[in-house]
Amino acid sequence: MKPFLSPSFLFFLILALVFYQRAVFSQYNYILGQKIAMDDVEPADNYELQVFLEEDEAITSIFKGCDEVLVDRLALTQDEKQRLENRLKARIDENAFDVFTGKKDGKIYRYAIITDEMGCFHPITFIMSMKPDGKIEQVAVMIYRESRGKEVIRERFLHQYKGKSLNNPIRVNKDIINITGATTSVRGVNRGVRKMMAVLDEFYLHRNRETTPVPYRRIGNQAEEEETRQIFTQAYPSMGDIIEILITGTTEKNASNGFKEAFKEVDRLNKTLNKELKKANHKAWEKPIKCDKELFKIIKSSIYYSEITNGGFDITEGTLTGELSKGAKRLHEPEDLSHIFAAAAYKNIIIDTNEDAGGTIFLNDKQTKLDLSLVVNGYVVDNVIEILENHGISHALVNFGGAIRVIGNPPGDIAWRIAIPDPKDNGKSIGFVHISNRAVAVSGDYETMLINTRKEYSHITDSTLQRPFDADLLEAVVIASTAFEADALAAAAHLSGLNKDMGLINNIPDAEGIDLYERSDGSIEVETSSGIKTYFVQKTEPISLQRVRQACAF
Repeated sequence: MKPFLSPSFLFFLILALVFYQRAVFSQYNYILGQKIAMDDVEPADNYELQVFLEEDEAITSIFKGCDEVLVDRLALTQDEKQRLENRLKARIDENAFDVFTGKKDGKIYRYAIITDEMGCFHPITFIMSMKPDGKIEQVAVMIYRESRGKEVIRERFLHQYKGKSLNNPIRVNKDIINITGATTSVRGVNRGVRKMMAVLDEFYLHRNRETTPVPYRRIGNQAEEEETRQIFTQAYPSMGDIIEILITGTTEKNASNGFKEAFKEVDRLNKTLNKELKKANHKAWEKPIKCDKELFKIIKSSIYYSEITNGGFDITEGTLTGELSKGAKRLHEPEDLSHIFAAAAYKNIIIDTNEDAGGTIFLNDKQTKLDLSLVVNGYVVDNVIEILENHGISHALVNFGGAIRVIGNPPGDIAWRIAIPDPKDNGKSIGFVHISNRAVAVSGDYETMLINTRKEYSHITDSTLQRPFDADLLEAVVIASTAFEADALAAAAHLSGLNKDMGLINNIPDAEGIDLYERSDGSIEVETSSGIKTYFVQKTEPISLQRVRQACAF
């Protein structure tokens, strides 16, 4: 977790939507603590769902004049997929294609395939039809999801492909005219066209495989049912980090609405907590001040975790990093350090208990500052989950700075499977947690920074002000009912020094934990709480962040 709300983040980072049909991981749905690069987020106004043709409309238009339309589910073997990739000299994401065949007077009249190909940030859905002689008859964009680059949907651009076959070179800037400002989308369409041509040529024009087409018939809500088995995701930068949401079990349109409302809530929380925290840190040492309900709730809950950890968990500890960074460390005399460490104490926070009325807060030391980095991510995640549920979404995963909460389950499974990376090697796992309607969090960079500060100054501070640290503990992972609780407990387990042999977590109702220690030989020791077997399987496997992303040329 990163320091919360530094001045450089007082303005709101632009809306960033990484919205694509996510390929579901075969082994896991998400990686705990995974980082999302800023390159993976997009301009605020870029996402724009534009549906030009529904599937029925596209098929009717393409096969106009045909007596019957058949559809064949072409599932590729690994060898067949490899052969196609070698032919195209490019990777293919799909493992299967729906291939449509139109017949007239008993003879094949044309073929068609519908596919997705990545544009800049989102997939472009389009259909291509081909005559039995292998020449393209028509290319049409069905769904475009970006405000930029949409010149590729125009007929005058797509008309360039008519009459071309695999015998023709199809190169952007040579055979296909490029569009300035839409280069990535042009290349996406070009890749998709070449891919569909290769599939038809390999398996249908030359009959290299037996096929079993059936009459095409769209029954009831079949299209919507297929859509609800997809996982949609968006990412949004806020508070110096990036929140990512995965939604399934609904249509793309409903998911899009859910994302918009969720990110409105993130903005609201950012504004509210920024404003209220700044006011408290600047004025609450003079006299008790009225406190916003949400900030009051966070502070009150944080004090509880401070009390059960004897101050090992403390939302005022950010005072240390702030004060110690103001000048050269050698200039700090022991007396100065004692004053700084004394200010960084949760007991300096004095609150009333009138939470419903907003309550008041008083800081008993001018140097004491509140820092919500240890808990704010979990609080935001819980609020986002509530927003999604209020909008009828019942299957989702929300991640923010190492705090994850899930509702429902992913397609075809009873629980979300989340990989826990080896802290010494993020390319492999130490195990997996399986959760549904639960939360999991991992201690992170911010806790490590606090521990390092404790280590550095432990030899010169007053022993009564020294804070605990476990030099061998690398990370603490906690599963709980809410993200706020999981986030706070993961930080508490890491910082308090009280969780050896799970002494802290085993005493918290409805919480389970995993501590990752470094042995003297550099290997990882895994220590777990008494009830963790319900959720956790210790297993080493290769893991990687499988994200479709490419450079954009706006």
